[in-house]
Amino acid sequence: MTIRKQKTASFVLAAMGLALTLPAQADTKKIPYLTIEKTVTIAGLTEQKIKDVLTSTTVITRDEIEASNAYSVADVIANTPGVEVSRNGGPGTVTSFFLRGQESKSVVIMVDGVRSQTDASGNIKGVEIPLSAIEQIEIIRGNAGALYGEAAIGGVINIITKKGEGAPKATASVTYGSYNTQEAVASYSGAVNGTNFMLNASDYSSEGYSAINTAKSPLANPDKDGTERKSLHLSASTKLSDKIEIGTSFSSIDTDTDTDNAFDNPTDTHMLKTISDDLSAFVKYTDGGWTNRLTVTESDLGYRDFKNGAAAPWNAVIDADQTNIRYVTNYAFEANGNYHQISGGLETTSSSYRNDGDTHKRAQDGKFVGYNGNFNSFDVQLNAREDTIKAKDATTVKNDATSYLVGAGYHINDEIKVTASQSTGFRAPSNEELYGWGGNQNLKAEEHLSKEASINYTGEDVYTRVTYFTTDTDNAIVYDGSVPTYSNVPQLENKGVELFAEKTFNDIKIDVSYVVQNPKNRETGNQALKRAKRYGKVNLTGAYQGYDFRGTLSTAGKKLDVDDATIKSYTKLDLGVSRALREDIKVDLSIENLTDTEYETTAAYNTAGRSVYLTLTYTP
Repeated sequence: MTIRKQKTASFVLAAMGLALTLPAQADTKKIPYLTIEKTVTIAGLTEQKIKDVLTSTTVITRDEIEASNAYSVADVIANTPGVEVSRNGGPGTVTSFFLRGQESKSVVIMVDGVRSQTDASGNIKGVEIPLSAIEQIEIIRGNAGALYGEAAIGGVINIITKKGEGAPKATASVTYGSYNTQEAVASYSGAVNGTNFMLNASDYSSEGYSAINTAKSPLANPDKDGTERKSLHLSASTKLSDKIEIGTSFSSIDTDTDTDNAFDNPTDTHMLKTISDDLSAFVKYTDGGWTNRLTVTESDLGYRDFKNGAAAPWNAVIDADQTNIRYVTNYAFEANGNYHQISGGLETTSSSYRNDGDTHKRAQDGKFVGYNGNFNSFDVQLNAREDTIKAKDATTVKNDATSYLVGAGYHINDEIKVTASQSTGFRAPSNEELYGWGGNQNLKAEEHLSKEASINYTGEDVYTRVTYFTTDTDNAIVYDGSVPTYSNVPQLENKGVELFAEKTFNDIKIDVSYVVQNPKNRETGNQALKRAKRYGKVNLTGAYQGYDFRGTLSTAGKKLDVDDATIKSYTKLDLGVSRALREDIKVDLSIENLTDTEYETTAAYNTAGRSVYLTLTYTP
């Protein structure tokens, strides 16, 4: 047994002994509830019950976040159906999300309904929001371009931050675990004189492990690649009257992450500093069935590369800023016992990118309309959106696109519902693909056509959904490093089946998800990079005699990566248990990768081995 494994085993035994010997608070855990009892805001531009939503949607509640083994947003999302996540090393490194077999650039991430910033390459800004500041996460799987515009092909992820309510209260927690991981979190939230507020601050650090597997890349430095992250989140809102509410929020995340380079010397050190700030304000007007919301968000993103402690000679300074203005209006009404909602809105996003003195810009304007309603046993959803995107450097490249979604559902009876939908979407070339190294200003926008059909069964304590989906992509943008240049290839495609089922047994809930798909280049037949043909998860949560427990079994099939590298299939097991010692103190033990499985999500990049974390939470 290695020293690392000996230390891990000792820590596990000590932590479990502590949890088992301390007195337990009475079991107050709520019986786990089914997916259909949750509400979602992004599937139809308004709040809906999941059982009424036509598209494949997942909601992760605050209780489920707390009951998970996750210590990051990426970990929470990775534990949901139909989602694959890859990292270039440990926490803080480049993270990619693959939904419905689409590349990471074809996924939209939003925070409180506002599109998250991307860099000049179209990569999503790192989602390093601490879980302690998150209330709920919503995920649409499948083409949502008609609702959210450019790049919403694989799906949309909406992160909803906490809002203060009730009597003000403070919460503090500390975590310690493997790789000398430490985190301290303090929050204070509530409502005073009609004003809701939330303050959350966290300090996270980890020594980590070598990002790159030096057995496969001998030129990489074998030292530990750690990360440090400090974050601050503030929000406040108040009602000026029964009809008008205003609010504002601020978020600042500062991350320093050690990285590896496979093409330098084994003694070289590399570090990436990321600075991310967001300031947002909204006004909401509600009158009867009318709801109107205007949100303005200013975002700033900065990258600083360091080599051997000094500014790196390549792309040493990258800055980006983005202004997003989004207005959405909804009118809901009932007629003859049926529910109807009409929605519409405008969205404009302007971005500026600065890279070592070179500045280029990007502007996106969109307008959208939609309808959701039911007619006795039928549900209907219709959405359309028109977008114009202008990228500007020495020249201007313009892309126009119209996207639509048509969907219908039929209730065979109170338990069984069948749905079908067809949607289109697009992804315009990023500024880097147009003007950067190997850029091609003649690139066309990707065009996507998606179809989906599902059958749902809803019982008193069981819910299942089986979905068949297809997506065809014309003018897919690819990079050929041998030239080097970006170009359009005729067509990519993906077809598959997604299974999700969950059932409750008193104080226990089990859910199972499994996806079989075939994302590939239609011409060559080559499998899409970093996407498995088969992957799935089993989650078990419950309560017993004062203990809350959970377990997750994850499996993924073989994947391909760049340079014909192969990512082997793997199966991984995570376990956890928590216990309320008193009304104000809770202890949580988490064991990740219990079997110490060696696996990769990106070829030649390491992942964590068996890891143990102990968290103590105090809520006065």
